[in-house]
Amino acid sequence: MKYDFSDPSHYNCWDHSLHNFGYMRATLPEPLFRKLKDYCNNLDDAEAMVSGLTKKYSKTSYHYRLTQELKEEFWEFINGMIYIYDTHSGYAKTLKLLDNDIPFAMGDPWINVQESIHYLPVHTHDGVYSYTCWINLPPESLFEFLYSSTVGTPATQEIKLTPKDEGDLIVFPAGLQHCVHPFDYLYKNNPVDAQCKRISLSGNVMLQTGVVFED
Repeated sequence: MKYDFSDPSHYNCWDHSLHNFGYMRATLPEPLFRKLKDYCNNLDDAEAMVSGLTKKYSKTSYHYRLTQELKEEFWEFINGMIYIYDTHSGYAKTLKLLDNDIPFAMGDPWINVQESIHYLPVHTHDGVYSYTCWINLPPESLFEFLYSSTVGTPATQEIKLTPKDEGDLIVFPAGLQHCVHPFDYLYKNNPVDAQCKRISLSGNVMLQTGVVFED
């Protein structure tokens, strides 16, 4: 007997995707984005900070701190995104370390300034959630997630970026591996453009300490 699968619904045949934790993407309000971009475009090299990745690897991005005022304004937006992601995904509840919910708090964010030969190797972050916001982008660059499929094989998700993506940001579980590729290959025939910099703002969302629960 031959079966006709041109219409799978005839046999009540449907795809059922297994749940996994992805990322959420949004766009910053224009006034906030402009404040961040103006600040990031006027960084003083003397204020560069050394990160763990800088110590461990060569050719990693330079890191800078954000002002307290901008941090607080930025956190208002990030906090809303975290609430939406956490409500929809339920990721925080899978950690199973606590018997009560604890409020989220913002860790110190940092600014990544990446020249064309710089990169961020495969890594994860501390905390519960992490985020990356793209402030200044070259003509092309690549952000990539790395994770395991449901059968344990390696899988990746590329986010290809151009200047039109400036002001966009993503939120994702802090333990999700990711990396940022160098973009020097784009400028082999145009050394002037090699001076272009990729600037992003990243950080972690932690659990707030000092919380007292009532009986």
